[in-house]
Amino acid sequence: MAEIEKTPDLITGDDIGSNVIDHTIVSPSFINVSGSDPTVANDTGQGYVVGSIWVNSTSGEVFQAIDVTAESSVWVNQEGDDVNNDPYNGTNYGFSIGGYGPTGGGDVKDVIEKFSLTSPHAMSDYGEVTTAAYEFGSFTDAAKSKGFICGGYTAPDSLSEVTTFNFTGSPIASTDIGEVLNQNAAGFALQCQTPSVGILGGGIHYASGDVIIDNIQTLSNGSSPFTAADVAEMATTIRDSSCSESPTHGYAGGGYGPGYLNNIQRYQKATTDNAADVGELSIANASQGGGGATDGRGGFGFHITGQNTSGTEIDTIQKFPFSSPTTSSDVGEFTPSSSNLTGHQCSSTTHFFSLDYTANLWKGAYASPSTTSDVAEATTDHDNNTMTQY
Repeated sequence: MAEIEKTPDLITGDDIGSNVIDHTIVSPSFINVSGSDPTVANDTGQGYVVGSIWVNSTSGEVFQAIDVTAESSVWVNQEGDDVNNDPYNGTNYGFSIGGYGPTGGGDVKDVIEKFSLTSPHAMSDYGEVTTAAYEFGSFTDAAKSKGFICGGYTAPDSLSEVTTFNFTGSPIASTDIGEVLNQNAAGFALQCQTPSVGILGGGIHYASGDVIIDNIQTLSNGSSPFTAADVAEMATTIRDSSCSESPTHGYAGGGYGPGYLNNIQRYQKATTDNAADVGELSIANASQGGGGATDGRGGFGFHITGQNTSGTEIDTIQKFPFSSPTTSSDVGEFTPSSSNLTGHQCSSTTHFFSLDYTANLWKGAYASPSTTSDVAEATTDHDNNTMTQY
């Protein structure tokens, strides 16, 4: 057979039409061109299949569907990131950091424990923090390669140090890299992040007479120097709130300010605007010490359990939308009769996880967060621990 010779030099501009590549003749379920990014609702019901391409004509970004489950599709960008997944959520492992045991605040812990976010969830001793304490604040770096631990409390004083530990490798010890403002037990108020900074809002300064604060501070999570900066204020002084976050905002639910709070405060990331009261929890005066979780892909925040004005713990799981965080709704119960939750859970893309006093690890689903289930045990009994994930 004679060889077919390709001669591109013989093709002139006149031989090519001005619109030779016309996406309109290709089914939009295969290649869709839109002025916005895909969402979880662009799914099998709209004809999309695994491998479908989405082109954002405004930004030039290209996305591919790797899961088209109804109302829960997964579109990844050119870096392989799930574009509808809040960067706060983890896909690999969760970590429990510090805390204190059943005998109270004198029994402080320095342990970092690790568990898989996919079943089975067995927990193991992973390393140590530099100072045994509780009520830490926490966030991660943009690459999800390390966790940051901020402030905290060990009697009789609050802490100001910021330490970091790597998510891979064991055993691991945290390293002191900077300072937070106010010598602050920052763990129980606003905690969120952008690609370049971690954000902490509110907290309590035990060392100066148990002063509840309202400042919002940022801390670099990419490069030194790691000194914190005061950038804005919460809507009120606040501690012991739940924390959740969307890609654009951080949320603090309930808390104590002083007095029991049931409002939902929202802070817009990457601004110096103050936080604003944007909604209410559905159970008034029952919100101090509630744990927070983030359903990033679904667009919801969760406020889980808490205490009422008499100090009685409740078992309610409340859910509120990020798009319009008005009144939350009661969507389930936390199983333990005594939950002992004080502001910390970690979030996978489908579930939240939390420890109780007796070292049980509990798991609840975002899709149907009714009764939680006991899925593992910690290596030591503790509460008031901080949790993070990657």
